Amino acid sequence: MKANATDLPSPPGPASAPAEAVTALYRAHALGLIRLAVVMLGDRPAAEDVVQEAFCGLYRRWHSLSDSGRR
Repeated sequence: MKANATDLPSPPGPASAPAEAVTALYRAHALGLIRLAVVMLGDRPAAEDVVQEAFCGLYRRWHSLSDSGRR
C-alpha cells in the first residue's frame, strides 16, 4: 500500500515537536522500508527492528539536522 499526498498529515511547522515530524515520516515510509529490509535480511521481525531503530535514531538526532523543516 503506497501512501499518497492526501493520506499524509500536513507537514509539521517550525514549532512542531520532533515527535510529530518523525511520526509523519514513519507513517509515510515505514511499510516500504520494512519490505526492503525483509528482502535484504530475509527475516520480518529483524526487518521491523532495523526500521524502528532507524526512526528512533532520527528522533534522537533531530536537533542536529541542518534543516529539520525540509521534507
